[in-house]
Amino acid sequence: MILTIEEITKKVAPIAKKYNLKEVYLFGSYARGEAREDSDIDLLYVKFDNSMSLTTKYMLLDELEDSLGKKVDLVSLQAFVMNKKVPGTDEILENIEQEREEIYAA
Repeated sequence: MILTIEEITKKVAPIAKKYNLKEVYLFGSYARGEAREDSDIDLLYVKFDNSMSLTTKYMLLDELEDSLGKKVDLVSLQAFVMNKKVPGTDEILENIEQEREEIYAA
């Protein structure tokens, strides 16, 4: 099943609110309109306090995957900022900036 951006937005919003996320962006094949049946859903999130335990992140990921019925690739903006020295990070961020769709803002 290929979800629309509107369907993804409706399913992500209550979960994002529950986990106190500031913003959530869709990127990748779904944002570009190139999703296939086997595509995962790529989400970039921003927290108000920039912290989340690993356990909480996995709980968030589980809830998103259960709600969306798809594999979710979940990354934080903070993780990219902290790893700026890793080769390729700037290019990945540029690609996300170009194609991202905001699907939640608190």
